Amino acid sequence: MSDVPAVIAEVLSTSRAVPAAAVLTLLWLVESIQPRDVYLSWRLGHAVRNLALAVINGAVLFFTLGFVSTVLSKSVVEHRIGLLNWLHLPTIAQLIAGCFVLDGWTYFWHRGNHWFPFLWRFHRVHHSDAEMDVTTSARFHVGELAMAAIFRMPVIVALGLSPETLVVHETILLAVSQFHHSNISLGRFDSVLRLLIVTPTMHRIHHSRNVLETNSNYSSILSLWDRLFGSHRNVNQDSAIRLGLDEFQDDHWQTISGMLKTPFANVATQEKPTGTPTAES
Repeated sequence: MSDVPAVIAEVLSTSRAVPAAAVLTLLWLVESIQPRDVYLSWRLGHAVRNLALAVINGAVLFFTLGFVSTVLSKSVVEHRIGLLNWLHLPTIAQLIAGCFVLDGWTYFWHRGNHWFPFLWRFHRVHHSDAEMDVTTSARFHVGELAMAAIFRMPVIVALGLSPETLVVHETILLAVSQFHHSNISLGRFDSVLRLLIVTPTMHRIHHSRNVLETNSNYSSILSLWDRLFGSHRNVNQDSAIRLGLDEFQDDHWQTISGMLKTPFANVATQEKPTGTPTAES
């Protein structure tokens, strides 16, 4: 790629930590001044644990699967492999189409993390946070992220996704994820905004301890995927929702060590229903 999309992607690729840190800091301040829910634990300690897990993940994956994904992406572009390279679309159209398809793939990957018991073991690290805020967006087990990177590689090849597309999508995904995990209230504007993207109210119900509510609202950026595939659940802005997982509410599961051990813990867990996870309500 060349021209404007490539320039944007190059800037983001060299400084992705800057917009991520800026969005996180802004939302953290808003949460501190006017939180939607007032939690009981020490916010700074909660944030340090979640962000430390993110640092561990980055250190492990950046020079391994992250590097492999970039090399693979450059290779498919250079050798004109994949659908988007065969269609000879304008660069901006390739970028938009690539980000759109990746968002759809992220929806199905997320849904799979709830349907398949082995994947759920790792994904429950994210759901075990009972006091969700902007730092929860960084709370993932390295095993889940590694598997996501591996399963995304065939998509990169099939579509011929460029490194620029991967960078732009990941940057948008991180920003929107930080936004919809944040402990803020948008009032009536939330119901309007979630017609387009995932909002805090829409995503909050996904972190409910009620398994039928947990198995809904899987979208990451665009909210349309849940509506298209029957997993959308409406929720009132003021609805009372208990967050987290009952089986991982003890303090030791909230430590860095506890989060890393969570996938390997044989604890009683809620049975995940099969079939259609939710009905529109």
